[in-house]
Formats: sequence, C-alpha cells, structure tokens
Amino acid sequence: MNIEDEDLNEVISALNQIENLLSYMEKSPYTFTLYAYHNFIVKVGALNNDIQKLDSNYTSRVLLRVLIEHFTVSYYILFKHLLDKSDDVGADYYGCYLMSEFLKRTMYELGIEGMINAIDKNAQFINLKKRLGDDFNDLQQTDLEQIYQIGGQFDIKKIQSFILKNKLPGAFFHTVNKTVIPDFLYLYNILSSYIHGGPHADKEFENNTINVTQDKEYSKSLFYLTIVNFFILLTSIDTDFNYLGVYIKIPNYKNKS
Repeated sequence: MNIEDEDLNEVISALNQIENLLSYMEKSPYTFTLYAYHNFIVKVGALNNDIQKLDSNYTSRVLLRVLIEHFTVSYYILFKHLLDKSDDVGADYYGCYLMSEFLKRTMYELGIEGMINAIDKNAQFINLKKRLGDDFNDLQQTDLEQIYQIGGQFDIKKIQSFILKNKLPGAFFHTVNKTVIPDFLYLYNILSSYIHGGPHADKEFENNTINVTQDKEYSKSLFYLTIVNFFILLTSIDTDFNYLGVYIKIPNYKNKS
C-alpha cells in the first residue's frame, strides 16, 4: 500500500475536525467500543511517530511488529462491532480482557516468587485466590477459564480465525481481509523473531538485509488505515458522520508479500 504524506495528513485533519468527539463517545450507546478503538488511534499514532524517527532498522522491526498487533486488534474491534451491532466487544476489551491480563500477571508473579523461594508449581489457582484476597472469594476455576476464554478473543490467532470464518459485505472489507490483513500477518509472523530475540532476526540484522525505509512505509500505511477504520465505525453508528465516507478507501494498494 502506497500512502503518501498528503493521504495521511488528510485523514488526520478530518479526524481532528470532528466536533465534540469525546463528548459524543461518552454519550454513545457504544461507549466502550468507541473508546477502545479511539485509544488505538492514539497508540498506533505514537508508534508510527517513533518509527518515522528511527535510524536503527532492528528497532524499526521490533516496533513494527508491535504496531501490526495493535492495528489487528483495532480492526477486530471494528469488525466484531459491525457484525454484532452492540457494545459487547468494547465491554469485553475493558472487562474480561483487562481482568485476564491482571489475573495472568498475578499468576506469573506467583511463578517468579516460586523461583525465588524454591517452590515448585507455586503458580496455582489456590495460591492465586489467596493472593487476591476476600474480594475474590467467590472466584471459581471455571470463572477463571471463562475470563481467559472471553479475553482470549483479542489474541492474534483467534482474530485470524474469526476473520476467516465471518464475512462483511463490500469491496473494502473484501480487499482488507484478502490482501491487507494477510500481508501484515505474514510480516507479523516474520517479525516475531525480533520480539523474542531469535536467530532469524540475528542473521537478517547481521547481513543488513532490512530496509528501514520500507518499515516506515508499512507503519504509515497502518496508521492511515487505523484512522480510516475509525471513520467506518463512526458512520456505522450515526448517519451524521456519513460525510467521512469520502475517506473510506484504500489508495494504490499493492501486495508486498
């Protein structure tokens, strides 16, 4: 996808000119979904700004991997909302997903304490309940599994499967689901080595085969699409935002995989 600076600046300007957006989001019946998605624009924008300033191609690969994951989760939030026409996906994001992160983090801390104190299998449900205290007395193992299951919908592999099994009408989503998302997931897979310190990244970096300029182009494209997808979300909720439809396009898409 070839996104020119004027393309990106155009959608950023359109976003910034939406009057009383935060107030609208607060009063909307889809508050959680709108807030979750809007926050991804801020996060993806911050990542893109940092990537554009980089000289290190290794660092650009690391941040690009993070940015692709952010974009994919934001796209899932849009996609799920368009299918369900409810605020459930946003509520799940700030509900079970947030809780699952907290519980997994606490369980991991128990495991670390087990290492320190030479306690094997310290990260167990019974110890988790003790750590959480009286507020979680009613928590059962089945509750924990359900929280993990609902929160797990935001996992990249789950998102990939969900998009494959569910369809939305229109040429825009056909192009995104058949070309854009697969291309970026292909790249996401390759870039995993950079996140985990793997040998593939080591060899690629050693041989200087990484083009930081291309990473910057990928990053800019993802930021552009994140904003455009927000316009789709807004127009699906309220016809007052139909004027944003002029920005809902994928300019000069070219498959890079």
